[in-house]
Amino acid sequence: MIKWSRRLLTLFLAAMLLCGALPASAEEELNLASQAAVLLDAETGAVLYQKNMHQVLYPASITKIMTALLAVQNLQPEAVLTVSQTAVNAVPRTSSHISLKAGERLTVEQALYAIGMESANDAANVLAEAVSGSLEGFAQLMTETAAQLGAKNTHFANANGLPDSSHATTAYDMALITAAAWKQEGLKKYFSTVTYTLPATNLSAARSFNNKDRLLPGGQYYYDGVEMAKTGWTSSAQGTFAAVVQKGDVTLVAVTLQDGNDWADHRTLYEFGFSRADAAETAAACGRKERFWI
Repeated sequence: MIKWSRRLLTLFLAAMLLCGALPASAEEELNLASQAAVLLDAETGAVLYQKNMHQVLYPASITKIMTALLAVQNLQPEAVLTVSQTAVNAVPRTSSHISLKAGERLTVEQALYAIGMESANDAANVLAEAVSGSLEGFAQLMTETAAQLGAKNTHFANANGLPDSSHATTAYDMALITAAAWKQEGLKKYFSTVTYTLPATNLSAARSFNNKDRLLPGGQYYYDGVEMAKTGWTSSAQGTFAAVVQKGDVTLVAVTLQDGNDWADHRTLYEFGFSRADAAETAAACGRKERFWI
């Protein structure tokens, strides 16, 4: 009887120590280099951490997440697109592109891999024209769709994120858009594939793509569980980054703006978010509700 009582006491004390080790709240200052950042629960939209999340800034090429969302929703992946002269001329040769030529034919899926992996501005324009008939019409559709998703402080002027004084968003808005893209069936593969070869077209030889997002396998900041990721950079936007990471039953969306392409900020955000999820689960087992949002 005495031995059994001691065992129960040991188990009780262990449980008390575990429960007592839980942090009190998610309100913790993180040392982020980014001007603006947000971490969301992808399923619920709950804000887990934020820094200037409603500050209006330039998104650069993470814009292409919205372009992909509308393309997947409105076009069949096997549909063949013909590149227009307008789509080519609207892209500076000094920006990201895959050297598409007027009259060249490629499928919707191939164009999606091009924007997701090579951040191809010309391919983004081709998709825009296929969806809306014009680059201007597609930009308007992007802005309207963003508002429907709750992104109220976003205005898109183009499909690719090239500099434009009216092309702006917030970290929070882009997180909502990224979460919607992640939930869209068939989309995330375009932003998570590491290598891909676009077959020869009627005007070009085969092209090989290698994803440069550093959270993906082989990257300097590789993080297990990345579902999709997109980076961006322009001189006006500086670095921007959006990604979705899943661990067990928890899926997190993080967006950073004006971040200098500091992928380390994303690792910090994910570590924080998943530690809060673990704390909430342990707290529930201890019979109390642990706050998992701010």
